[in-house]
Amino acid sequence: MEEQGYEVIMLDFRKPKASTHHWNPIKAVVDALKEDDESKASEAAWNIANMIVYQKERTGDPVWATGAESVIAALILYIAIESKKDSQKHMASVFQLLVEYGVVKKREIGDGMMEEYVPLLELIESLERGHLAKLAFATAGMAPEKMRGSFFASVAADLRLFADPSIAYMTSFQDHDLKQPGEKKTATFLIIPDEVKTRHFLATLYIDQTYFELVNLANSRPEGRIAIRTSCLLDEFGNMPRISDFDTKITVSRSRGVRYNIVVQGLDQIKEKYGKLANTITGNCRVWLYLLTGDNETAEVISKKLGTYTVATDGYSATTRTKDFSASYSQNLSKRELLTPDEVMRFPDFEAIVIRQRQYATRVPTPDISKYPIKFIPIERGDLEKKDIRVDVFDPFKAQWEGELEAIEQAAKTNDLEEITETEEFEETMDITNEPIDVAEQKESYMDII
Repeated sequence: MEEQGYEVIMLDFRKPKASTHHWNPIKAVVDALKEDDESKASEAAWNIANMIVYQKERTGDPVWATGAESVIAALILYIAIESKKDSQKHMASVFQLLVEYGVVKKREIGDGMMEEYVPLLELIESLERGHLAKLAFATAGMAPEKMRGSFFASVAADLRLFADPSIAYMTSFQDHDLKQPGEKKTATFLIIPDEVKTRHFLATLYIDQTYFELVNLANSRPEGRIAIRTSCLLDEFGNMPRISDFDTKITVSRSRGVRYNIVVQGLDQIKEKYGKLANTITGNCRVWLYLLTGDNETAEVISKKLGTYTVATDGYSATTRTKDFSASYSQNLSKRELLTPDEVMRFPDFEAIVIRQRQYATRVPTPDISKYPIKFIPIERGDLEKKDIRVDVFDPFKAQWEGELEAIEQAAKTNDLEEITETEEFEETMDITNEPIDVAEQKESYMDII
């Protein structure tokens, strides 16, 4: 494809270190904040939270799902706003913030008495009024203490994928523009492991965010359509997590230059995933390509779409009696399915059926794919194993300490000790004199305490 002028992007969710590119799921939030568009940032954070929470089917009281969404959206917004380094604004920081500071800890309050507290709650509470993270956390924050703890545990389970160092590395930054397919020839490949379903939602989230960027690009153009039509080939669509508002996307995307190719083993997969919306989704598929199915309901739908034709039925009858013989012949017209459901299921493997709206169905030959071998370029696994995949993770308390140390260094440069804010830790580790400060020595001793 590169020889044909395409830029190839490959994200490998099976072996993340083999990916040619990187993708940061919360980049949309970070970019919106840089544009001072808090509404867009909040919407992006909630969209991510919704996708993560509903990566698996939720049953029971919806309060558990809404509470989990609230926690995830708040954590994403907290990281995106409070971290001063772009290298720390990613989902690994979100997960680390929860598991490090979302647990109950104890501290001494005097006279040998101890109290329990949750550092994360205190961090959220310390935010100024109207802070996006504080507003997002409101739903979970109003829940009883025990229920809130259940929210944290549920979210930790949903985000555990980002504890994988290779996934954390692949999603720690972004080196390509998601709207790029609508601007120039681009082929994006998502390698999704069928044996590890916990990673499927990452592919779904990538597709969802790409669609959002393409829609924004289309809306920015006078004709309301992207310059280059983009096709999303959703293989194993029935095994992918539910794409949010997919019934709406597939309905309006064609006018914007985005089309979806859905590949399923049977229509029951779509119904199981999307319920009543399945009819809307299949109804907006203008071209159906049938290869094979083992699902009776799917075979019946294909049979009905093919329609019927008129057949002539011949009838014969004869009567024999002693010294008497009579015979009659009749012909009747009746309708018959072009292919009955059982004939659909027995359709030969060297042919396919193409059904287009407003046209008659067509039988087409299917070429032997073995005659078109794919040239694979092997990846040197040794080089991948040596790749440094360590990720810079945001720690709010460490960031506070680093800020104080930075103030010390700045004061040392100007030799102005009045700019230093003294704390109990500093009093124990620093020799406050009028002599110039040895910053390296003071910083080293302070980091020993940390």
